[in-house]
Amino acid sequence: MQMQDIERQTLDYSCGAAALAILLRGYFDQAIDEEDVLADIIARLSREELAERIKEGFSLLDLKRVAQRLGYTAEGLRLTVAEARLLQGPVILLLQREDLRHFVVLKGITQGRALLADSARGQVRMPLYELEQQWQGEALIVGRAQFGLPSTHRLALPADDALASERESVRALRNIPLN
Repeated sequence: MQMQDIERQTLDYSCGAAALAILLRGYFDQAIDEEDVLADIIARLSREELAERIKEGFSLLDLKRVAQRLGYTAEGLRLTVAEARLLQGPVILLLQREDLRHFVVLKGITQGRALLADSARGQVRMPLYELEQQWQGEALIVGRAQFGLPSTHRLALPADDALASERESVRALRNIPLN
């Protein structure tokens, strides 16, 4: 279940491509994978730009351009956590952990947690204080004309009663026999 509906990144620098594939597949139901996004970006880069991307990773602008070439609207912007809470669909976030920049898909925020689809770690529940430490507000919002806001999709937040707290999960695990 940890990796369900997650497009795994295959390269150290391809988390952005995988995040865009997760979003397009899980929310817009487009059959696309990390390799398709990578091919689109790489085909348009000079040798110097490619060397930089391999070292530094892709940018929000790279992802925005791919989304637009695929017929989507895409806008990079800065959000606060309070604004992110109000979003009605998933968005791509750029996290910063020490020297590592990492793209993830924010599925939404509920019960003091950010629910993420992460190409390296799978389905992640991150406490808001941790999100605030790792996220400087950089986000990519992707849309499509006449798409609307679907009520069901693979990146939808689970119902509040389906999301057990960590304390309840640990309590349940204690009661499972190991043998």
